[in-house]
Amino acid sequence: MKLTIKYKNGSSETLDVEKLGHYSKNPCIHCRKDGGCYEHGCFMPEEWGDFLDLGHHHIRVQDVESMHVSEM
Repeated sequence: MKLTIKYKNGSSETLDVEKLGHYSKNPCIHCRKDGGCYEHGCFMPEEWGDFLDLGHHHIRVQDVESMHVSEM
């Protein structure tokens, strides 16, 4: 399958994809004394969120504006 992905920063790319998966990543260790979080201020934005697992490529969903299946 070929996916054409347009990112929020204006760039785009077309990828050949053999598998399509999803995972969420939250590296927060609740570093506040009350067990809370500093709204992920401890981490770079690319370190947490929802990700598409495309086999050889991982894409952060929050960075994607649109996705189009261009070939099955």
